[in-house]
Amino acid sequence: MASLRASELLIASGRVAVNGNNRLELGVKVDPTRDRITLDGKSVSLLSELHRYLVLHKPTGVTSTTSDRYASKTVLDLAPSDMGRLYPVGRLDRETSGLLLLTNDGAFANLMMHPRHHVPRVYRARVKGILQPETLDVLRSGVDLEDGKTQPSHVRRLPALTVPDADALEITVFEGRNRQVRRMLEAVGHPVTALCRVAIGPLKLGRLPRGRWREMTRGEVEQLRALALRTTAPAV
Repeated sequence: MASLRASELLIASGRVAVNGNNRLELGVKVDPTRDRITLDGKSVSLLSELHRYLVLHKPTGVTSTTSDRYASKTVLDLAPSDMGRLYPVGRLDRETSGLLLLTNDGAFANLMMHPRHHVPRVYRARVKGILQPETLDVLRSGVDLEDGKTQPSHVRRLPALTVPDADALEITVFEGRNRQVRRMLEAVGHPVTALCRVAIGPLKLGRLPRGRWREMTRGEVEQLRALALRTTAPAV
């Protein structure tokens, strides 16, 4: 209904009432399932205003769109039905698995997706062939794509996961371009055979099983919000 400061002014002016009582102290606790809250005599549904933040381990074969008549399953089919309407924060393509955020907080979603904030996203990829050092340098410094050169990325090989004809990489990107990691690796001649997003900023996928979700802690939400507000483009 209003910002925190504006809400305090509404309460102090007597325009907000709980169960008919408008003589309220700031910070009074209410139970939205039992108490009736009104603003200027009109009921306010607190439950519809509660913000939810979920971490989902998206499996391959599931689309990140909220509706797709051609998709057998979307990420919303995996989300809890009792939390109201949730929306994915950005997208993972159908064949990419891993960490995806769901929320009903539009301001938080816009903050996370806005290109100027450069929130790091970490992926693990298996690719065809073994990358040479000069190819790794190209990925790190920027790859020329049809929509422009990518920003510098952090790239490291994962020797423990590498086999003779397929390399394994961890790539951290700071942009939100469509299918960026796949396009970067294809551009340097090493197409992706498997891709998983394992982290967004300090938030890690961890051992969350595929197809399962958990609610983010308040600390995790605030960490991501603070990171987005202070993050600038990575140094070359």
